[in-house]
Amino acid sequence: MLEVRSGLDADTLLMAEIKAASKEESLNLLATEFNGPLLRVSRKGHMLFANVHGVNLIRTSKIKLGDLAPIDWQAPLKQSLEQTKPVTIDWPIDDGFFSLTFIDVLDAHYVNVFARHITGDYHEENRDPLAKMPNRFCF
Repeated sequence: MLEVRSGLDADTLLMAEIKAASKEESLNLLATEFNGPLLRVSRKGHMLFANVHGVNLIRTSKIKLGDLAPIDWQAPLKQSLEQTKPVTIDWPIDDGFFSLTFIDVLDAHYVNVFARHITGDYHEENRDPLAKMPNRFCF
């Protein structure tokens, strides 16, 4: 289970958003369609929900329920809200990479963030053939 930010119960509006984002009926539908890490972030950038697969990703980021999402998520989050189409970024965390796809849920007050672990793919696609290192480390 994901840890909850201390003092969160005093923020009734954010608590209502968290409860709405974790309703069983919407999660049951997604569970049958996607079995990877799923996160839900409020339109203001607060972490609302993480499924079983997403909890470890969030813990690694040292984020708790109710905290603001990482700073490098803010631009794609805003972009997904403005253009109402999915926005995907590669996100480095620890020694790995995740592909994060931000999708605004129009009839809700949150954005779904679908995560896919791409460390192996990322290193192979971005490897300098001569140096045998990821291109981002070659100067």
